[in-house]
Amino acid sequence: MSDAYQELLEWLREAPRTDGWGCVLAWDRQWVNTLLLREYMARFTSDSYLPPFTAQIDTSPLTRELIDDYTLDCPRLSFDDSTYSDPRARLRMKVVGGVQLSIEAADDGSPRLAKIAEIDVLAGPTLHMKLALRRTPGETNPLGQVVLNLAEGGNFELSFADTAQQRALGGEFFQKKFEELPEDKKVFVLGELLVPESGVLQPESFEMRIHRKPDHPGEGAVLMMVRMRGYDNGSESPSEQDLRYLLEDGYDFALLLGRDLLVDRLFLPPCQELCDPDTPFLGRLESPSEGAAFHLHAAAGDAWPSAINLHSATFPSITCRSKVPLVSDLCRFKLSVAENDISLEWQGEHTPDVLLELHSGALLLAACKIDFLIKRRYRLSLIRSEGLLQFVESTGAAVNTCEVAIKDNGLPPGIADSFKAEVSGQMRDALLDDFKAGMNLFKANLASIYLDQMTGLLFRGREHLRFDKTGFTRDLALFGSIAPVSDVFFVQPAELLMAPGESRLFFTLPLRSVTWTVEVPKGECGPVGSINELGLYTAPRELDRPFLRVRISASAGGHTSSALVTVLPSEISVNPLVMVHRAGSGMGREMVAGARDPGSLSWALVNPDSGSRIVPSEMADGDKTYFPGPVQPGVAWSIDEIKVTHDLSRRSRTVHVMLTHFAVSLQITATPAADGRTIALKAVHEGEEVPGEYPVEWQVLLGAGSVDATSGLYTPGETSPYRFSIVTAQVHWTGSMKSNGYILLPFPFIELPKPGWKGFSVSRPADR
Repeated sequence: MSDAYQELLEWLREAPRTDGWGCVLAWDRQWVNTLLLREYMARFTSDSYLPPFTAQIDTSPLTRELIDDYTLDCPRLSFDDSTYSDPRARLRMKVVGGVQLSIEAADDGSPRLAKIAEIDVLAGPTLHMKLALRRTPGETNPLGQVVLNLAEGGNFELSFADTAQQRALGGEFFQKKFEELPEDKKVFVLGELLVPESGVLQPESFEMRIHRKPDHPGEGAVLMMVRMRGYDNGSESPSEQDLRYLLEDGYDFALLLGRDLLVDRLFLPPCQELCDPDTPFLGRLESPSEGAAFHLHAAAGDAWPSAINLHSATFPSITCRSKVPLVSDLCRFKLSVAENDISLEWQGEHTPDVLLELHSGALLLAACKIDFLIKRRYRLSLIRSEGLLQFVESTGAAVNTCEVAIKDNGLPPGIADSFKAEVSGQMRDALLDDFKAGMNLFKANLASIYLDQMTGLLFRGREHLRFDKTGFTRDLALFGSIAPVSDVFFVQPAELLMAPGESRLFFTLPLRSVTWTVEVPKGECGPVGSINELGLYTAPRELDRPFLRVRISASAGGHTSSALVTVLPSEISVNPLVMVHRAGSGMGREMVAGARDPGSLSWALVNPDSGSRIVPSEMADGDKTYFPGPVQPGVAWSIDEIKVTHDLSRRSRTVHVMLTHFAVSLQITATPAADGRTIALKAVHEGEEVPGEYPVEWQVLLGAGSVDATSGLYTPGETSPYRFSIVTAQVHWTGSMKSNGYILLPFPFIELPKPGWKGFSVSRPADR
């Protein structure tokens, strides 16, 4: 037992530490995030908070993102390495499909395409909802679900643009979409509580904090301060320094049940059952200044009445009606709680009347004196397999003594002696039977505590708590491990990307003999592939969609663990697919890449002499940032090729950047032609189409399709691997003066909406 753990126990023994809450729970943060990830896989569904949609998001007065068929993945929750004063969690929704077009204003205010990104599982942005836990209340709803109210504590950020401000604007757009959802969609279901109405623990709401482990960077606990039904909120420690870290000695779970809650829900009910409702039990709590014990004294209350009817040789009838008090001048009742033991002691002297009938028919009313001592001892017992904490009566510790006599005050001679000889033993035995029945009633109402219910505050699965140490300090403190049923074995690998037709072997840790199954999650359909009895999974060879999700599960002994597999044809994905940038600009453009197979990716410029750079991104969750090289005199355009290579497979993907080395003064418009197949391109200068007497020279600089060099009629390339086309135009005004322009066309073609930017003006450089 470590010194830190001993110091923690001493701190707990000094005073109640739940600060008025029903209970305080501490969960190891890394363990919680691991189990939340496992639950994400087990309950994964293709459903999402938001359906796929197309929209325009203004990211500045001069820029706009057009997102088309944006598809969000199932939300995933985790708790950040934050502070007690500013605790945070994060809900992430990966964008797994769609197209994103980045639009900027040309000199004349017309829309011009600057970037094209094809979103997929490998290289899509992420929608982050940052949850300020102090403003995110947790509560249980009538369905027994434990929910976080996201509408009150979350703000959004979408990692789809180059600057933090633009990402925040993207998040604001989604936050508005979120606010339009029905009320039941504005919550995140954290766990599920199935608590019987008679249960000791009745969680109704809670607040969450993050408590860092002192001197251990990155380690910490998720704290839950739980208000029980029928109680008020507690307070909290004024600072992190005032709260001891609860996870010592390698434990990853701790539970403090408040002393007042235990007295109300655990100890008062059996005491009340012991008493006649006409004379109910009232308690007085005493906590000595030294030690961890506390005592519950009876302040009022009488036991259920005893009705004793006997007879003997001297007395044809003996009748005694009595209610033994729990507290009086001569009686006391005390329940003492310390460490793992509960001691009950009830003793005193009671003097009820007894009615004696003589053979002559005379009736005598005598004062009966009852001296009694009743003791019981109970100990905490934990049934680990059921997560059940109960109280077991200690064998051999019970004390049941009772002496009965009548007072010889004014009775006829010999009556007291006859009573002692003939009746005292019978009455003693009858009273002891009543005392024992009362103690059995007390024990029957000393409720058990289903500790595993508390895991429902965080998890919807069947998780168990494995406790190693329990005991009463000033509160009831329990320490142990988060031991989920699924933790009996884990399916490995837990998350996997696979190619169509590929086979991979799944296994469990530790190794188990299991039954393997494969299924599509709720909301999906189609082929799932196959898995054999050894865990060898083979993905479908043909996909009718961009990617397929399947869940691989292993089951044994009533336990199940799952893995999530994504089958997709893409080996490497890089975004943006293509972009246009200005040579010499100091503004970086964010880029991201992903690979289906594990392993690192290497980024390289095919022509490093351009002076461009690719550096690690400084954005949160960023990948790389591209900075263009310097302006090259006499050059209109140049192309940077960026090659991303998988270090193990040596497979690669190349994307392109067109750099402009001059002020673009010719704008290009694109309109679908009447034939529905070609696109009519027009050159515009200073808001007017270039007159016919000035010929325009058209050229496909890079990408798919072809363009008529004189008419500007563009024909898409149906079989080209490129998903875009960069078309340039040049007008010769005189022998020495010319204007150049370009247009970036997505394929399939999407006509850009008119942005309606107002108040836009720039100083226009002279044409080259």
